[in-house]
Amino acid sequence: MANETTTTFDTYNREADSLASRYESSPFEEIHSDVLDLLPDSTSLVLDIGAGSGRDVRIPLNPATHST
Repeated sequence: MANETTTTFDTYNREADSLASRYESSPFEEIHSDVLDLLPDSTSLVLDIGAGSGRDVRIPLNPATHST
């Protein structure tokens, strides 16, 4: 019997392209609808720890108050 870690990695390796494609095709507002009201309205510092595709950093922000 395979250990849990091996099974997890095997599943990820098999499904990664499909999962990434589905994630990238979903609108930012749809994926994060439950936290959109938490985004600041004014200039703020945000740390992107790089735990994803980078898609969310590319959301349209007001250039007068936000930069990446």
